[in-house]
Amino acid sequence: MNSQNPIVDAHLDLAYNATRGRDVTKPAREQPQVGAEIATVGLPDLVAGNVRLVCATIFCEPASSDSTTGYRTADEAHEQAMEQLAWYRQQFDFGTMRCVRTRDDQVLARDTAVSAVQAAQNGKSESPNRVGSQHGRNARVTVDAALLLEGGDPLRNPDDVQKLFDLGVRMVGLAWKR
Repeated sequence: MNSQNPIVDAHLDLAYNATRGRDVTKPAREQPQVGAEIATVGLPDLVAGNVRLVCATIFCEPASSDSTTGYRTADEAHEQAMEQLAWYRQQFDFGTMRCVRTRDDQVLARDTAVSAVQAAQNGKSESPNRVGSQHGRNARVTVDAALLLEGGDPLRNPDDVQKLFDLGVRMVGLAWKR
């Protein structure tokens, strides 16, 4: 891992993919095809590619006119957002990801990751790049995540802004597609 040139991914639908049945704690090549979609990334892939920070999206899928899935109301969109936030919280608790709430959080995580890599290279610990199952076994901090709400549809009222901020969301794209 080259700690001098870290990469930032400004948009990554990890929780959305996880809530649709994909195990993004595995490399993409080990994830099964879901419908017509193939996996494009997993947490180990990010670490291997020196991606140190992701804008981890919370994407709420709207219902289409011919679909029985997706949200039709702000309450349903809010439920989708809470489900995805719960998935991110689980990853933060397991240590497979670290929530970035301030600029200092990212700096601390980067320094921790660099120290772990250096220790591993010196034979003092196992590789920090290993990620456990969705249940967190053998987990390591792999990537920093700044939470991004993709579209403001889950915001039902002004109080939701504070609630989401308290849960770690730091960016909101107020509109998405439609």
